[in-house]
Amino acid sequence: MKRMAPPARVRVEAAAAPPIARIVRVDGAIRLIADTPPAGATLLDASPIAPSVASPVGVDCLEVCAGGRILLGLSPGIARTFSMPDLAPMFDRRPVGIDAVVGATAANAGLLHADDGWRAVVLPSLGDRVAGLGPGPVAIRGDGRQVFVADGGAIVELQIADGAQVARHEGAADHIAVQSDGTLSVAVGSTIGPPGATSGDGAVVTQLVAASDADIVVARRADDTISVFAAGEQIGHWTSCVTDMSGVAVSADGQWLTVRSAVGSAVVRAVDGALSTYVAGAPALVLLPDGRLVAGGEWGTAIVIRTEEAPT
Repeated sequence: MKRMAPPARVRVEAAAAPPIARIVRVDGAIRLIADTPPAGATLLDASPIAPSVASPVGVDCLEVCAGGRILLGLSPGIARTFSMPDLAPMFDRRPVGIDAVVGATAANAGLLHADDGWRAVVLPSLGDRVAGLGPGPVAIRGDGRQVFVADGGAIVELQIADGAQVARHEGAADHIAVQSDGTLSVAVGSTIGPPGATSGDGAVVTQLVAASDADIVVARRADDTISVFAAGEQIGHWTSCVTDMSGVAVSADGQWLTVRSAVGSAVVRAVDGALSTYVAGAPALVLLPDGRLVAGGEWGTAIVIRTEEAPT
């Protein structure tokens, strides 16, 4: 682990833009400019947006941790932590082949995946808590107390403090999601349910996430559709206006999703996919508990706020 030197600050042009916008870095400054919505999007009324703070450190992926006090980011070959509210880089880590990060939404903990498999780490330093978790799939509880690891046709529940096994849940899993009370959901092929579930329909699940403060589970599927479940019952299934999705995250209350792709990312209503905000040029986008957004890309990382100011 390496503590990062403070980078030069990046100037922001704080003029407001419509909620459908493109983020760019021009003449060293971050700005938002009006753009067009993705094809087929149903638009919600939303306030204009504007950048407020920016860092020159670019990311391809961001995860909210510790209630929004820490961000966990990934760029090619590097995992990084950022402090809020100033987006100051804190530490980085470069295990060989690192290609994925997962954050504990309410705790200073996360998961890293590299050539040697998954490991649980403490934030912001990114030091190991439990290494050698294997190829996965894995999930971490929002409060950072346990990590769940698929192992030999079962899901093993481990204490993140010392790696001790506290439970074993029989059943295979291609993807795992865990709620704040420890309730597990798994996906096997197109099937979504508790461990051991055997029937399902729809396209193959490519990601499964759970809201930290609500009984909501969200599945991203291979055909660019999203399925939303509440208390185990499907309450929404829709085609994403963001195609070729690279990831999806759900707000703590389960009401909103951030849907990401290589060319841009969106905030959508969970139950039906209606579009609130779209930021082209931002493959990374997360929704903070206070409603602010953080967008990232090759150009850097920026906090985006809602504003009542009309776009100029």
